[in-house]
Amino acid sequence: MKKLYVVRHAKSDWDNAAEIMDIDRPLNSRGVRNAYEMASRLNSKKLNPDSIIASNGIRALHTAVIFAHELNFDSQKITIIPELYHSSASEMLRQIKNTSDSSETLMLFAHNPGISEFASFVNKVKYIDVATCGVLEINVNTSSWSDINFDNMDLVSYDFPKNR
Repeated sequence: MKKLYVVRHAKSDWDNAAEIMDIDRPLNSRGVRNAYEMASRLNSKKLNPDSIIASNGIRALHTAVIFAHELNFDSQKITIIPELYHSSASEMLRQIKNTSDSSETLMLFAHNPGISEFASFVNKVKYIDVATCGVLEINVNTSSWSDINFDNMDLVSYDFPKNR
């Protein structure tokens, strides 16, 4: 069995949205605080990811770097995948399939609406509108990432900053 964590980027800064491209929009101060808080929650569970993949959107990448720092993962080893920028759930699945089977635990950082779509396909019962910096913990019932599909995933938990 594999373990997958899907994370929506933390709250972003809209102050200069008219002046910068969407892909370059950074986290705001609340987003930075929330990213550290959520990463700390995972660290308290002794999470040690083997791989981290992230969108090239600045807000997703910054969120991934914060999590990597808190989880003692070398941020230089984060794989940046441009296809994850505003990707669909099916594109996320396609990128996950490329993960080396030597990785037992994978973290993916991306954007909505794809993250919520992904969560809802995994949950199967109801739509999940994943909050900023929301973290989905998913068991993947396969030994090979190339065999992952929405039928062999089970949602274990969904946590988000205001969940406490």
